[in-house]
Amino acid sequence: MIPHPSTNPLLVLLSVFPLTYEPNVHSQTQLIESEVAATGNVSANVFMMYFESMGYLTCIAILVTYIFSQIFQLSSSVWLSHWSSVSSADPVFANEHWGYYLGIYGACGIGFSLFTVFVVFISAIGSITASQLKRLDSVSRSPIFAHFGETLNGVSTIRAYKAGDRFINMFEQHLNHNQKVLRCR
Repeated sequence: MIPHPSTNPLLVLLSVFPLTYEPNVHSQTQLIESEVAATGNVSANVFMMYFESMGYLTCIAILVTYIFSQIFQLSSSVWLSHWSSVSSADPVFANEHWGYYLGIYGACGIGFSLFTVFVVFISAIGSITASQLKRLDSVSRSPIFAHFGETLNGVSTIRAYKAGDRFINMFEQHLNHNQKVLRCR
């Protein structure tokens, strides 16, 4: 989106910024505001932002595999408890069927391990995707800052050649490119 000309910092700079600008050292305005940390519970909006950045499908896959891994872990504990109670009630029966009990307990352990590895794998893919998007955002933001800095350094030349509109258009193109990257998130 192209900002309104009155909110476009480059337009304001070119039209209002005097050529002989000297900062007022004794000004009472505060340039940097103190930072305040939020306290309390994490709002649902924060979770929704994480879900959107990772992708809803990835979040659902992580949640489902985590639930299944917990089911396998719980079932292995329940099965071990059942095996112990059968052993104490009838040791002969438990000793004759130890392979059956051990096989089910091992299957629960293997299922838990597989789903845990799957959760870690999906989480790693989600974090790689998020870091790639952050890198793309940084790469698309760099031309904005470079163009703005060049404009500040050459404001007198830009005015002399009446190239303000061309620089504003270039700035807006850089800004639009950056916004396209942010919308892809």
